[in-house]
This record gives sequence, C-alpha cells and structure tokens, in this order.
Amino acid sequence: MPNSASMKNEIDRRLKLAEQKTMQPFVVIDNKNNKAIGMTTYCHLFPTNRRLDIGWTWYRQSYHKTFTNTETKLLLLTYAFETLKCIAVGFRVDPLNRPSQNAVLRIGAQYEGKMRNYSIMPDGTIRDILLYSITVEEWPRIKSLLNYYLKQYWTK
Repeated sequence: MPNSASMKNEIDRRLKLAEQKTMQPFVVIDNKNNKAIGMTTYCHLFPTNRRLDIGWTWYRQSYHKTFTNTETKLLLLTYAFETLKCIAVGFRVDPLNRPSQNAVLRIGAQYEGKMRNYSIMPDGTIRDILLYSITVEEWPRIKSLLNYYLKQYWTK
C-alpha cells in the first residue's frame, strides 16, 4: 500500500497504464461517508483470450476484515464474467502476503501454482508469485458464495 507521500505517484502510475490499456484502475469508495478507502485494478489484460487479473488492491487499515473486499470482488467479478464475458479471472499474490492468499481462497479462487523468480523488487529482491483463478464455469457458485457472505454481514 502506498504511503501518503507516494500516493500521487501511485495514482499517476495507474492512470498512465490505463492510457496504455494495460490496466484499468478503480477507486473504492465508502458510499456511507463518501470517502476513498482504497484502490484495485483489472490488470494483465488479455482481451483476445477473454481473461484478466484483479490485483494491486489495497484498502485503508480500518477497512481490513470488513465486507469491503468481498463486495469489491463481487462487483469486479460480476462485471468481468457477465459484461466482459471473461472465461477466467486471475489473482497474483506475493507468497509472503498471507492475508491476501487467505482472502483470495476465501472468495473461492483455486490455487494454480507458483511462478518462480517472477519479478525483481525495487530493493533488488527477486520474488516468486502465487497464481489463483476463477473460471466462468465456477462463477455461478462463487457468485452465490459472495452474496451469502454479504448477506451474513448485512443482517448482523
């Protein structure tokens, strides 16, 4: 998650990638108080193969372990499968990021494997990446699961 000093640079980076059609960034808004609480993106766009990834997601700390991620993923997945007609949606997760791994598994994504030496970090560290996905055949079940989670939250 970018700190407040680097926030403008991160937003500018995402908007530049959107202009290049390699990323579609979204701001996540809390409609109750009309404030920005995070960002997420469609990335690794493969329109010919009707596939994309959801990633580069972060939320304010105060929104962790709330309905926010579930609701955001439901909106993004619904649009990807039902409007864009994707056949698969992927998620790439850092092996050290256990909360993200758990969140992706919780929404029903399947573990696909690990890409070793996937990228070089700004500090020079070489990192692997874990791959997860949801296919169009799995989507109806996962959509029901996400709606169930949200219903549980809203009826508390």
